[in-house]
Amino acid sequence: MIDKDRNESLPDKIVARINLNMIPQFIPRIEGEPLPNQFLALILDIETTGLNPKTDEIIEFAGLLVVVDGEKGTIEGYLDAYAGLQEPSRQIPKNISQINGLKKADLIGLKFDSERIRRLIDRADVVISHNVSFDKKFISKIHKVDNIKIIWLDTLIIDWHRICGAQNHRLDTLRSIFGIDNLIPHSALGDVLSLVLILRNVINDIPVSKHIFTERLFNMLRKRKFNYKL
Repeated sequence: MIDKDRNESLPDKIVARINLNMIPQFIPRIEGEPLPNQFLALILDIETTGLNPKTDEIIEFAGLLVVVDGEKGTIEGYLDAYAGLQEPSRQIPKNISQINGLKKADLIGLKFDSERIRRLIDRADVVISHNVSFDKKFISKIHKVDNIKIIWLDTLIIDWHRICGAQNHRLDTLRSIFGIDNLIPHSALGDVLSLVLILRNVINDIPVSKHIFTERLFNMLRKRKFNYKL
């Protein structure tokens, strides 16, 4: 992450987007390693200069490494997190800046901590995002992902209409339904925290996270851990 001294020279809106100190307000921090029946899920989000992974670039990354209970399917807390910004090689299109609030001038000299990103991804048993097919293509540009080891989960596959009456699966819609209105919209860290808060909700006594952390998934993860120990 950007160091404290450099933060003082950055616009407040930029500092707010990467402020990891806000995370414990929404989800507890867990110390130590996960228990035998717990798994690690990396919930991530990115902002980019456009939609084409061949020509566009990631300008913002956020990832939250959470601990998931292998019996209840609930998110218990988080172990680690990273949020960063990076200057693109060319101007950010105006229509993109209108969405994510970022301009190239805001990002001059900023670079991702690639090692922090690598550690988060490599520690995860599963990677989760709200539109995996988009995020995965861009992430592979900054870190070679071991597709054999890591399972990618997409929260778009959840039947949001059935479980909460959502008319579409847009994150803004879900934020409104679940009453999440105090986070920075269209920022990577804000969207990650929004998704975590949504998944930690309970509807009709069932954690929302159970719709993606299924028993089949946990059986697969247990088998992987067992085979690895052999």
